[in-house]
Amino acid sequence: MAVAFAGSDYGATEAYLTVREPIVLTPTFPRFLAGGDKIRVPVTLFNGTGAAGEFTVRLQAAGDVQLLPANETDILEAQPQNGTVKTPESENIETPSDELTINRSVAAGEEAQVFFHIHAQDAIGEVTFNLSAQGNAERTEIDVKLPMRSVAPPVTTTGHGAVRAGKSVDFILPSNLIPDSSEFSLTLAPFPNIVFADSLRYLVRYPHGCLEQTTSKVFPLLYFSDLARTVEPMLAAEDAVDYYITSGIMKLESMLMSSNQFSYWPGGTYVNPWS
Repeated sequence: MAVAFAGSDYGATEAYLTVREPIVLTPTFPRFLAGGDKIRVPVTLFNGTGAAGEFTVRLQAAGDVQLLPANETDILEAQPQNGTVKTPESENIETPSDELTINRSVAAGEEAQVFFHIHAQDAIGEVTFNLSAQGNAERTEIDVKLPMRSVAPPVTTTGHGAVRAGKSVDFILPSNLIPDSSEFSLTLAPFPNIVFADSLRYLVRYPHGCLEQTTSKVFPLLYFSDLARTVEPMLAAEDAVDYYITSGIMKLESMLMSSNQFSYWPGGTYVNPWS
């Protein structure tokens, strides 16, 4: 909009403009990747250069993924474990790589869609994709970052043993874990109740709080308060265990209903016969 005035006279005019790049890329990536995923990513290219032309769309990947040509992806889906599938294209298959290029002719003011096939490795971390297009003396590119997570759920393994005075003990840690995904902890104590350390730590950190779960978290602290201070740092402060027990009892009291029965969840009305 433009406004002009001179003395007591004034005038205004306006015009609508489209603000965009000559080449517009619109990819549709997932929000995350997991090990073993095979995905097909559509990319829409809009030709706003004002003339028809040949455009090159390129996808580059950095991380634990492979870019597969479309014909190879189709063969991998159909290939049995103990043999190969014979197809007309099977002799000219490209190997998986970290870069793929697709060419498309697009008329002026029109869109075209291309597809990229991606295979995720079993890893944890982050993958970066660089998507670019060029044609008619114009170029554009965008970067996309996706988190990589393991397809396997978290696993907790525990064990215990005794160390005698003057003797050495060897600890054999699991070796079949994904790199940079594991955490080990060692707890030493002069009393045998240490065998309950991992179970107590799991109870204290359990995130939910129905009647049964609250009781299960608080009740062991009555008997293993010293052990609790050892295995859970947040309970090591003075009177922290007593505060935790008192808070748990108050939560249980708040779930007592007028019928002298306990609701199964805070603020709820459902009553379980076992509660």
